[in-house]
Amino acid sequence: MTGEFTKRAKFGVEAMPEPKAEPKIGIVADSGFRPKENGFSFDNYGAMVGGKSAANLSKVEMRKLFGNGVCRGGRAHACRLTPQAYKWMGEINKGLDGGHCYGFSVTSLLMWKGRRLKSASFGSKKVSSLKIEGNVALQRQLAYSSASEDSTKVAAGRITGTPNAILDKLIAVLKPSAPEAYSLGFFKRDYADGHEVTPYAVKHNGGGRYDVLIYDNNYNRQTRVMKFNRTKNSWSYNARINPDAKSELYEGGASDKTLSLDPASPSVQQSRAPFAVDGLSAHAASKTEVSLKGSLNEHAHSLLTDGKGYRTSIVGEKTVNHIAGADPVPPRPPRSTRLPSPSTPPAGIRFTLTIDGRGIRASARTGVEVNAGFVAHFQAALRRGSVTFTP
Repeated sequence: MTGEFTKRAKFGVEAMPEPKAEPKIGIVADSGFRPKENGFSFDNYGAMVGGKSAANLSKVEMRKLFGNGVCRGGRAHACRLTPQAYKWMGEINKGLDGGHCYGFSVTSLLMWKGRRLKSASFGSKKVSSLKIEGNVALQRQLAYSSASEDSTKVAAGRITGTPNAILDKLIAVLKPSAPEAYSLGFFKRDYADGHEVTPYAVKHNGGGRYDVLIYDNNYNRQTRVMKFNRTKNSWSYNARINPDAKSELYEGGASDKTLSLDPASPSVQQSRAPFAVDGLSAHAASKTEVSLKGSLNEHAHSLLTDGKGYRTSIVGEKTVNHIAGADPVPPRPPRSTRLPSPSTPPAGIRFTLTIDGRGIRASARTGVEVNAGFVAHFQAALRRGSVTFTP
């Protein structure tokens, strides 16, 4: 033994643990997925497909997502959506104008696995041979998968953590025999923009540097690389928010919470509706839901204050939560049109909601929705001012 790996003890020499060997240089994890064979041959899209409006969610997909409770009276035959379900569907469809990246990622994974979704049902046994123009069934499937992003079952399986923790998980799960496949979500530090891609392999370059190989639906049939640095506990990637946009550098570190791994299989499982069903909010018994609407890039911020003066707020990257039982919820851009919700405070408490526009650079219209078994809506046009509501 060398002195480097020993220490002097009172009664002789005690062996120190050998340092962990660095993984071999090269591929250290590989699921077998490949962009050219298993990804779509067309790019992610927004409101239009081939010069026509994209087919998004309909009452059929709504029932698949949440069950017959989305229909008035729960009647599946000749279903007429409840007002709450119809409103939610319209909001999601509007949000999909910004892209279907989550739907692309999980749908390609499920078709590749072939257990829960068959590409043959949409026009070809090969995913790479599927066409999107005029393919209403595939367009609706991509919208359905996209809408599942915030479902309770997907959220329950979502994995978040530091870049090193996400890298460790990818190395563990990217195997041909893995029972679950994961898509990878990432955001800017201020959550202004985000994207969802399909990781399929990890390559070690030495010195704590790793490449995560991905299928990015904004660059069809290409292998793209997301960089990870174990020493710095960081990640970086040159991404574009849609196929027509310029690429930008996205990056994050240990404290940013800008990465997540989302399981693919729950996206086709029926989940609890996030809106009022049969006149009752899904959370009405325990939570008051407060959310904002408006531009993700130019918007006011919000602050909840309870009767004792305790506060909850999200401003940029910073979260403050001093109200017991409250859950500040950041948005899931780019699909979502929701701004960071100030909170879902426990039902029954009195609180004041302040909308603060002092940090914005231009006039911004902000919508406020409060759901406590009933739904109340407010609108405020702000320019460097603030307004306070007491629901």
